[in-house]
Amino acid sequence: MKIIDVIVRSSLAVSLSVAVACVQQDDQPAPEVGTSFQGLNAQLAHGRDVWFKNTYGGEKFFTFLANHPDPSQRIKIGFEAVVNTPRAVRFDVWGVINDPDCTADPAGGPDICADPNATGIIGIRKFPGPGGSTMYGAACASCHAGFDPIHPPADPNEPT
Repeated sequence: MKIIDVIVRSSLAVSLSVAVACVQQDDQPAPEVGTSFQGLNAQLAHGRDVWFKNTYGGEKFFTFLANHPDPSQRIKIGFEAVVNTPRAVRFDVWGVINDPDCTADPAGGPDICADPNATGIIGIRKFPGPGGSTMYGAACASCHAGFDPIHPPADPNEPT
């Protein structure tokens, strides 16, 4: 397969997952409402949680793409490579934002997080998959969260 085909198919896969997310909003239960955060009322905190946590079934879509019945149509998105990149260089290598609520695992691999669906990366979520596998999905914040441009973190690999 030509590299341009892979790029086009990957772009299509991401576009389709966003479209699926917009249509199938009832695939997952609503996230729990967080506590007040920087003066947010419960409704705004709930919106923040949706932005950071809901994948709207995208993990099922990415798993389908990786396991398509026609092997020539399979597309594997590299979530595991990103999640397993050491936290200290993850922003430098991939441009993703580390979740300040998680910490690096001293043994290596994915971060240690209190939230069982967190991966250590803002907006990238994990879920139990078929046969004990892990499915990965992307919440809105995976693309639509960023640092404060006026007060960026001193180390973008360790935001607070």
